[in-house]
Amino acid sequence: MKKNTTIFSLVFMTVILGISVGLTASHLIKLDLTPRTNTFELDDIDFWGNEGDDWARDVIVDSNGYVFVAGCSEKTSGGDSDIFLRKYAPDLTLVWNISWGTEEGYEVGGCIALDSEENILVTGGINTILERNGATENYAFIVKFDTDGNELANGTHYCGTNQETWWGVKAKEDGTIYTAGEIYYPMNDTSDAVYAIWDNDLTTLLTHGKWFDGTKEGRDRAESIQPTSDGGFIIVGRSNSFGSDVNQEHEGFIAKYDSSEVLEDYIIYGDDNFYQHFLEIIEDSLGNYYICGIAGSMIETSWNGAILQKYNSSLGLVWETFYDTDYNDAFYDVILGSDNNLYCAGYIEEVLNNHDVFIAKYSTTGDLLDSDIWGADKIDWGTAIAEGINNEFYVPASINSTAICSYPRENDVALLAYNLQQITSPPPSTTTPPETSAPPETTTPPETSPPDNFTTSTPTFSTTDTTDGLTIISTFLGFLGLITLIVILKKRK
Repeated sequence: MKKNTTIFSLVFMTVILGISVGLTASHLIKLDLTPRTNTFELDDIDFWGNEGDDWARDVIVDSNGYVFVAGCSEKTSGGDSDIFLRKYAPDLTLVWNISWGTEEGYEVGGCIALDSEENILVTGGINTILERNGATENYAFIVKFDTDGNELANGTHYCGTNQETWWGVKAKEDGTIYTAGEIYYPMNDTSDAVYAIWDNDLTTLLTHGKWFDGTKEGRDRAESIQPTSDGGFIIVGRSNSFGSDVNQEHEGFIAKYDSSEVLEDYIIYGDDNFYQHFLEIIEDSLGNYYICGIAGSMIETSWNGAILQKYNSSLGLVWETFYDTDYNDAFYDVILGSDNNLYCAGYIEEVLNNHDVFIAKYSTTGDLLDSDIWGADKIDWGTAIAEGINNEFYVPASINSTAICSYPRENDVALLAYNLQQITSPPPSTTTPPETSAPPETTTPPETSPPDNFTTSTPTFSTTDTTDGLTIISTFLGFLGLITLIVILKKRK
């Protein structure tokens, strides 16, 4: 009797233990197991737009904490567009808003940087219709403003009936300014990746070159340029000139030039079947390079994922990481924060045809540390990211306030301000962000209300490998204990 009681007790404990472990493991699967030391907290948002399309392109913060956002804006729906530049105080109070462009031209672009004196550089392209014969003239441009919005200088590069646009700009401490983009040839529907180097005053175009001297026959485009610590520079972008078919999907490319502007090395990333696109490159103090963009999905071959890579000074790949949902995802920008972590901005598409603004924090070893999602049931995406002087982060976003299949589609702009809070546990989801309004100003386009149903939340990343194993083991133990208990009870009868 005593022996049976002991066996019964052991079996009963096994059943209880198995059930307890199973419930605990099942609960752990739902927890956010991603290690966190910080979290993004959305502080404020500013919305603006007019009757046409408005596109945010880039953001930069000066040493006084002022935030500058650039992009392009249509004057009327379907009409020509101008470049806009907006200055904000750190709390998103609008200081001034200006537009720049020709009366009849169509200006695109809006990439932004600070020069060595903290003036603001903006780049893009101009397409102008000539009154005398209806033909077009096209220019790539760069314009410099002081911090009060006064134009100091501008430089253009004439390209005739071809269309050249500079999509990226960086400045060195010695005042040299680097730009990169594409020149499009309408007659044969091809384009070349280009770069241009200017003096600090924008009076002299020091260099204007094409990747492979324009000998490739595909559609190539440079998105970003980075002056390197060895005196050269690197351009990154997309190309479909290296496969068997010029109509194939684009591949990402990296092209490294030495101090004499000679092509030193290049990398083609991807293959003919997937869309690859590098969008930004930065360099750290050790001569390593970080590149972000779009790559073929690791989950579903018909979609794209966001990619972040690290290369050493010789363009050797150190690591790469992907952020992949069920549909399309992208990183448009990457910066190296003051805490020596990487911050990316772009979008994710967890639901088909519903893009949300996505920001992510990575270590320099490629580990995902934190992230945040913001958006509504429309097409919204973050185009850039910049760090403020008090642990703030600013993300401009283009937001589509009409359904994806409605025409005309109207795009507006939002500027999101985040604080990086120090915490030790995952943050709770927050409610709809408050709307802010800019102070009245005659030059400001009419402010638009935020789209309906905007929410902000922190995605939950869970790991199932360990917890699934615990669940299986605990289920087995519980089942085995239950069978043993039934057998003992039958024998006792």
